Amino acid sequence: VHSDFLFEMSAYFDNEIEQIFKKDEDKLIAYAVVNIMNRVAEIENFNKKAIYILLREITGRPTAKLTRVINILKTKYAKLKNNFNTYGTIYK
Repeated sequence: VHSDFLFEMSAYFDNEIEQIFKKDEDKLIAYAVVNIMNRVAEIENFNKKAIYILLREITGRPTAKLTRVINILKTKYAKLKNNFNTYGTIYK
């Protein structure tokens, strides 16, 4: 079930990033976050600091910009998780 949620969430973000974010820089960061979500099994050190370092390496952007985009994704994530827990799918 957990992998079903990750699969649906990843597909959702892949399809919606262009609508969620207007700035190319924000889209770049959001796609990098989705890329990391898709590679979660490959990442050894999965903690906040390590993820931010990895995102900075991938995007070349400062932490403040990463945080702004991640906070938007977290808001969307909360809604998707709630839908999944309620309906068994992120789409209601």
